[in-house]
Amino acid sequence: MRWFSVCTVLGAVLLPAANAGPCRISSSTTSLSTPTETPTSTSSSSSTTETPIVTPTETPTTPIETPSTPIETPTTPIQTPTTPTPTPEPTLENFIDNGNFEDDDLAVWAQRTVVIRKDRSKSASPDHYAQYVVDDTFASGGNQLNQTLNGLNTSRLYRLSFKLAVFGTPNLGTATCEMQALFGGDVFKSWPINTSVLGQYSTYSYSGFSFPYQDGTFTLRLRCTDQKKVTIEVGVDDIVLNKVVQQKL
Repeated sequence: MRWFSVCTVLGAVLLPAANAGPCRISSSTTSLSTPTETPTSTSSSSSTTETPIVTPTETPTTPIETPSTPIETPTTPIQTPTTPTPTPEPTLENFIDNGNFEDDDLAVWAQRTVVIRKDRSKSASPDHYAQYVVDDTFASGGNQLNQTLNGLNTSRLYRLSFKLAVFGTPNLGTATCEMQALFGGDVFKSWPINTSVLGQYSTYSYSGFSFPYQDGTFTLRLRCTDQKKVTIEVGVDDIVLNKVVQQKL
């Protein structure tokens, strides 16, 4: 295979045979025009492709309920301290009628050298009292205050109380005086009289005794030492006789 000069080929094609000369390189350069592509303005309508928004399919979910047991905090109720109301004690029956001498009916009392007087300044409450007076004479038991009692319970225990005061200017010398309680003529209790305190009532009492009979005469009498003259004024008030309340076990 033989290679031909490019020059030879071109010369044969382009130049007429008459002007054909020896092959030389021409100084003029023929520019090979490269076809230029003119950009064709293509009117393309801008179209927006709408991509459909796919709403995600909601899968129904069942909420999981965790069973909760309410925690109950134990509460201790606040207790307001209350003061217990004391039960009132029952009123005890007084077996002595008109023991304070305030009722108009004084017939229940047999007064022997004793006078029931109205004098607020000398009574314990409120106006009346029984006055025993011995004025420079013997006090051998003749000064008495008596009352008949009925319906006593011989199997029950009793309590006797009364108030006593000494008035005036007592003069006993070497004698002593006492107040005696009797039932049916028999002494069952004696209380020495204190003459050092004047014009002031004191309570004398005796509890836990029984009566031998259901009916009998109750007596309060003033008695001093035999064969000695005395001067003394005694006031007695608020005589009470009632049953002893038995404590429950």
